[in-house]
Amino acid sequence: MRDVADNHAGSSSEGAGSGCKFQPGQRVEVKHNGRTVRCGVVAAASEDGSRIWLAQDGVNLRRLFDQAEGYEVVDAGHMR
Repeated sequence: MRDVADNHAGSSSEGAGSGCKFQPGQRVEVKHNGRTVRCGVVAAASEDGSRIWLAQDGVNLRRLFDQAEGYEVVDAGHMR
């Protein structure tokens, strides 16, 4: 998994060719059965983008979301 620290340590093109859809620091929305269950910032993502960790945000602890468990993750960069 790529972690937030990797995002700052590597070159900006490091993740571009990896096939990973989500990058550390990216704002996303997590859905399950069509409903939004959480919005947040990606802390780490698997190389294939099937699993992401969302960073802790206030009372929401760092959490892993896995596509195999029915979670859908979409870009929420427009949300502030």
